[in-house]
Amino acid sequence: MNEDDDVQKSMDELTEQGNFSNFVKQLDALTDKLSVPGPNEEAFFEERQREGLGVGLDDDGNLVKAGAGADQKPAAHEDE
Repeated sequence: MNEDDDVQKSMDELTEQGNFSNFVKQLDALTDKLSVPGPNEEAFFEERQREGLGVGLDDDGNLVKAGAGADQKPAAHEDE
């Protein structure tokens, strides 16, 4: 049995027990909560910006430093 079969079996069991729709609602609620940064996350990245440290990744996975404009090259990966 592969991973897809395991997932399907679990979904089937939830459906048979009448719990699948509840699971989906809980998953949707969790996804909604995780899609918005919490106050600690906002404070963490504000501090990193003030210190001029990396504040995220660009579309290519490169570290972006605070104040780096579109015309500035992002910082290279440390392992490169």
